Amino acid sequence: MESFIDTNILIAYTFHIDSLHLKAKEVFNEYQTIVYSKRVKLESDFIFSKKRNILQKFFEDLLMEITYENSNWSSLKNLKKLLSKKDLSEDDKRQIKSSLDSFWAKYVNEQFPSNETMHYAIFGCLDDLDICSFLRKSKIEKQIKITEKRIKPYNRINRKLNRIGVHFPDDEIVLDAHDYNLKNNDKLDFITFDSNFYNGINQIKEFSFNKIKCKDDFYTRFN
Repeated sequence: MESFIDTNILIAYTFHIDSLHLKAKEVFNEYQTIVYSKRVKLESDFIFSKKRNILQKFFEDLLMEITYENSNWSSLKNLKKLLSKKDLSEDDKRQIKSSLDSFWAKYVNEQFPSNETMHYAIFGCLDDLDICSFLRKSKIEKQIKITEKRIKPYNRINRKLNRIGVHFPDDEIVLDAHDYNLKNNDKLDFITFDSNFYNGINQIKEFSFNKIKCKDDFYTRFN
């Protein structure tokens, strides 16, 4: 089977504490051939750098805040409260908050951790962000095939996408996949973890993908 993946699958796979990391791993385990367009590659490079900086800054600051006098970090619930009080943009908070459950499960795994436990947990997470995230990104990109640049604009389909709320760059990404699919006997699965994007493209009858899949189509034993 062959699939065309959206940017969010790459990002989820690259970051160990992404809430959809295990589902992204399932995507790469399930398909023998995975493709994406240059547009997806460029967007994923930008988002990777931005998200990594956001997470790294948060955990570096958290490490500095852990003292015996400050217990705001002493449970996952309190850690989320601490995040809500920080002077960060809503987008930054959303990026961090979506990773906290995975961070806690993978690195802390205690209801009320000690200072020492939290130090080890944060150092482990920062080590992954500093080194391992780059290694995963490089490794997985070597397995993915980049499609040829799309020439045909598909203006009529693009207008339909825009009318139902699918806008740049999502509209261009799915048209890249559509173009590639038409040239390869209509056997391609298109995969996105964005629910709104998924719901939108399912309304376009011109798409002839084998299947359109979202995050709910991938199950893990941790669900």
